[in-house]
Amino acid sequence: TGRRTERSPREVTMNTRKSVAWGWAAFFIAGTTGAFIGWKQVKDSEAANRLRALEQQRRNDEVVARTNARIRAAQEAKTAAMAQDGAPVEAAALAMGTVAATGNTGGAEAAPASQ
Repeated sequence: TGRRTERSPREVTMNTRKSVAWGWAAFFIAGTTGAFIGWKQVKDSEAANRLRALEQQRRNDEVVARTNARIRAAQEAKTAAMAQDGAPVEAAALAMGTVAATGNTGGAEAAPASQ
């Protein structure tokens, strides 16, 4: 059972070369597969980060919009109250620096400094 036949030096050389070639092929395939998986993970992570940043920016924008709406409503209420007290609306608006007087619809700078 299992008597080994003698192999020629040429056959030994060919088998060695074949083994070395398959070894390099496996090494190359493993390396490129690993590199691709790493690249894909980086890309997926970057995409997730971009999505997270966009969602955070949307939430921030909503907070700013709500805050500006509250400020605007308070300023309009003050202007209306001052007008009822007999002060001219334009003067009241100018004194408070409201959107009506300045045309400013921006962010925090729309708030009067006296608050």
